[in-house]
Order: sequence, then structure tokens, then C-alpha cells
Amino acid sequence: MTFLALVLSSLFMACNKDNDTTPPFSIEGKWTGTTGNGGYFGMNIKPGGVLERISSSGSVSATGHWQLNGNALTGDYTFTSGTVVTMQATVDKSQNKLSGTWANNGGEQGTMSATKN
Repeated sequence: MTFLALVLSSLFMACNKDNDTTPPFSIEGKWTGTTGNGGYFGMNIKPGGVLERISSSGSVSATGHWQLNGNALTGDYTFTSGTVVTMQATVDKSQNKLSGTWANNGGEQGTMSATKN
């Protein structure tokens, strides 16, 4: 009887360990949200440091680069019009959210926030 109880409790603990694991965070993927003035903000963070700015219709509107150091995401992207945007954001890895600021070479700047889809 003691042996059976030991086996059952071992199985129960093994199953609990499997349920407690969460997948590791990855910055790569599609992120959508808004800019500070209520506009659409979307980007696709791809492997190898490639960043695509995504329009509200889902098309790629700009391309550039990204880098993640700890919780600090930085990036830049260029629209076909020649407008260059730089961004800095803080990433909340446990909530899959980011928030930060952006500025372009035309003197405009603002805030943005997004969640990972």
C-alpha cells in the first residue's frame, strides 16, 4: 500500500511540473497597438534583427532593424518616402506588452504601445 501511494504521489508531482512551465519569451512575432494620438501601430519583429512596420491593412509599409537588450527594445525603420523613424520601448515580457517613444527625421515624435499577437 505504501508503495502504491509513493508511485501515485510521484506521478502527481511529475504532472504538476509539466503544467507549471511557461514557454520562454521571444520578442519575434507580430505586435499591434496604438500611437499616442490613437493611430494604428503594428510591426513584425523578425529573426536576425529585421523589423517590418505593418500598416492597418496588413501590408509592409517600412523596413528596418531592431535590437533587444534586457527589457529595452530599440529600432529604426525607413518608409519608401524616405522618412526614417527611430523607436525605444520597454518590454514587459511577462505580459507580452511594450510601450515607448518614436521620433522621425521630420521632427515629429510621439508614444506607442503594443501587445504581441
